This record gives sequence, structure tokens and C-alpha cells, in this order.
Amino acid sequence: TPTGDYKLYVATSTTNSELVAVIDSRSHSVERSLPLGTPSPDWKHLYSMKSTTLVDVDPKTGATRHTLHLPGQFQLPPATIGGVPGGLSQDGRWLVLQAFDTPTDFPSATHFAVVDTSYAKLVKQVDLTGYFQFDAISNDGQRIYLIEYLSSSEYQVRFLNVGTGQLDPTIVFDKSDGSSAMAGLRLSGVASPDGHWLYSVYIRQDKGAFVHALSLDNPIAFCIDL
Repeated sequence: TPTGDYKLYVATSTTNSELVAVIDSRSHSVERSLPLGTPSPDWKHLYSMKSTTLVDVDPKTGATRHTLHLPGQFQLPPATIGGVPGGLSQDGRWLVLQAFDTPTDFPSATHFAVVDTSYAKLVKQVDLTGYFQFDAISNDGQRIYLIEYLSSSEYQVRFLNVGTGQLDPTIVFDKSDGSSAMAGLRLSGVASPDGHWLYSVYIRQDKGAFVHALSLDNPIAFCIDL
């Protein structure tokens, strides 16, 4: 049992909603509930979506710090297979939201909104043909790494130039492996403390699991078998 007055933030699913329960370490009681969202690295912000509005909440008090109207129904991209939201750069400066044209398993178009969490710049929207999922954004906010799905079981890593709104023609893959297409199921990912790498764990049905080490500075990746 912790001796200090700590708060435990727990992602919780109920039959009607998904939320964050704030639990006091002394009393073990739930002090309040917050919307399920993406926390900043310093835990001073919790970002969530309410219809077409991005809501920035102070997790310590539950007070709303900022709201931002977005041009459409965007959502926080999942950071884990269980649906815990992500979308932030490692330093917390940039937040990426995503939306799809159709609710099918294989959408025909994908839309991204890049938010400066200092709110000093306007929201940048990028529209792409095809099915993409957010993977990471660099700390300078200039490169978004995406998973481009070629089929329901094959995909490849691409990166998007935020300034031009264009996909780089380079496909990011492990040159030692020789194949640009990947297969497997992504469980979760974590950025290195300096924000230069993203490490994601994948599992495969017919092979062992592996760690996908993705450079957030250059189009380089390594697959580390487990």
C-alpha cells in the first residue's frame, strides 16, 4: 500500500461507456470519472473527443482546460489492441486524430487532423485514399508514420509529410528482411524517452512474435524476433 496520497487512473469499460476512473490510494475509493482519452506525458492534460470537439481536461481536478472544434467526426487512434487511445507525439506537443469514410472493415479513404496542443497553430487536415491507421508522429510534428493496409492481412509502413500533406513514396521496412509487406497483429507500442524510436509488439499466427523498431527521424525500421 503506498504511503503517499497517490491517484490511480484506470481505463474502464462498462456496458454503457468507456471512461477513466480516478482511484485514491488511501481510501481505495473512486473519486471521480473522466472520459477515456489520451494523457500527456506529464499527466497535466487528458484529451478526449466529444462529437466534433476535442476536449482538453486537467486529470488532477477534472476541470476543462481547452476545447477545440474540429472539421468533422474524428476519433483518437488506438494505441493498444484493447482500444486504449493514443495519437500523441512523445513530447506531447502534437496530437493526431483520424476518421474514415465508411464504417466497413476496409475503408476506401482515411482522414487525419493534426492538432498543436499549445493551440498556437490551426488544425492541419490531411485526406488520403485507402485504408491507413496512425502509428506515430515525430516530435517536430513534420512526419506521421502510418500503417497502410494492402489487404485484411498485409500492410506496410509509410510516412506522411505533414507540410505538403503527401505520402512519401518510400516504404519503410527492414532492409535485411527483404520484404516490404508485413503480417501480424499489433498489440501495443511505446516510444523511446528521447522520441527517436517507436517500439511495437506484433504477434503472428504461424510464426513467433516480434518487436518492430521504427525510427521517427528517418525511414528506417528493424524487426526483432522474440
